[in-house]
Amino acid sequence: MNQNTTQETVTRHFDVTAEEFDSIYTGEGKSFWGKLLDRSLRKDMYERFTLTVENCSDDPDRTILDVGCGTGRFSIALAQRNARVDGIDPAPTMLAIATRLASEQGVADKCRFIEADLDNFSAAEKYDYVIGIGLFDYLATPAAALKRMTDLAKKRVIVTFPRRWTWRAPIRKLRLSLRGCPVFFYDRAQVEKLVRDAGGQIEEVRVVGKIYFVMFAPTDSHRK
Repeated sequence: MNQNTTQETVTRHFDVTAEEFDSIYTGEGKSFWGKLLDRSLRKDMYERFTLTVENCSDDPDRTILDVGCGTGRFSIALAQRNARVDGIDPAPTMLAIATRLASEQGVADKCRFIEADLDNFSAAEKYDYVIGIGLFDYLATPAAALKRMTDLAKKRVIVTFPRRWTWRAPIRKLRLSLRGCPVFFYDRAQVEKLVRDAGGQIEEVRVVGKIYFVMFAPTDSHRK
């Protein structure tokens, strides 16, 4: 499966499951046991949310690019803390939800959602922060994407990678395979090499449950 085919498959998957995916954050439509299961098995998802928002600073009018923004939960939370956020995602249903939620939360003027992926996205200027949370789970060619994100960042890039050697990895791979959606896993050495090759200087690689939470700064040559 080449990169274009992988991207199309992933986009179709999330376009169809957008509401289901968003319910992980809201619990809407889920039973008590379903919510409890999410809180238990997906604890790392909630922790990465908090860590991401806290590490994008509170400087007024800072700019943030949310790559693979999905239903906009991260973008909206950052806009509520006075950031100006562009969220990009190739799945239109995800973006429709994100646009509605931003309006409901009163931050539509601070969020812009664009149907695009990194390959066809262009920016007039760099962003203070670039984030990609849950993005690299679904990219067949992560190196090119990480390099592009580094090139777009002034101060910091924040990304997550699913860890390879966990009990949940084979279960998740099987579950998504049955839905026709590819998923990719990483070890720490691979993550660190990807960051270095992209022109990043690692600030932190933290194990958060079944994921790596990674923060790095562009090297001086990439800040220009």
